[in-house]
Amino acid sequence: MKTLIGRKKGLIIPPLDTPDGETITDEQQKANLLNDNFASQTQLGETPSLPDIDTDTDVAPVPALSQITVEEQEVLKLLNSLDVHKSTGPDKLPTKIIKMCALLIYEPLTKLFNMSLNTATFPTIWKVANITPIFKNKDSASNPLNYRPISLLPCLSKFLERIVFNRIYEHLTTNHLLSDKQSGYRPHHSTQLQLAHMTHELYKSLDQGHDFTAVYLDITKYFDKIWHAGLLH
Repeated sequence: MKTLIGRKKGLIIPPLDTPDGETITDEQQKANLLNDNFASQTQLGETPSLPDIDTDTDVAPVPALSQITVEEQEVLKLLNSLDVHKSTGPDKLPTKIIKMCALLIYEPLTKLFNMSLNTATFPTIWKVANITPIFKNKDSASNPLNYRPISLLPCLSKFLERIVFNRIYEHLTTNHLLSDKQSGYRPHHSTQLQLAHMTHELYKSLDQGHDFTAVYLDITKYFDKIWHAGLLH
């Protein structure tokens, strides 16, 4: 109804321009063009020439997170907190059904999650996603480069992802492995803290008669360019 009365925009992909200057209107051809564009932006599976990781450092050893064990009550809590209005992934399993069956499936799900973690095996079917192209609302809507992909993954895969994230984040914060100046994607942190720090450093530098230089970097498609080996290290 929101789409019909104009309160919500429907997902309509206009005719797209190919790199050769051709305009395509066929839905299958538009999907293939967007798919090729999204796939070309990632470096997963590639081994680009990057500097070696220096392992000979004098830094104190970092506490290891060697084992993650999933608890049944943790899985049950996630199932009961599920938003039934979320869209389904490629498995077509409605979130409402999952929530209604929480008491029946939380035990086998817990065993499945622990098996995945203990064997370092992630189900291949959980890596499949439905990709929806979203226009960035800038420049021409006919340019495939002006769309970003939104992935709809199977709900169960996101449960395991959330559990692993919680464990890793707790490990990082408990052992003070994150800088206090890292505010992105962290609860109780904001750009206001960054602004206060920058203002303090600026005024302190001016009071001491020093120069102050700030460098800001805005990297296009940053998440597709992460140095994965260095990040894991």
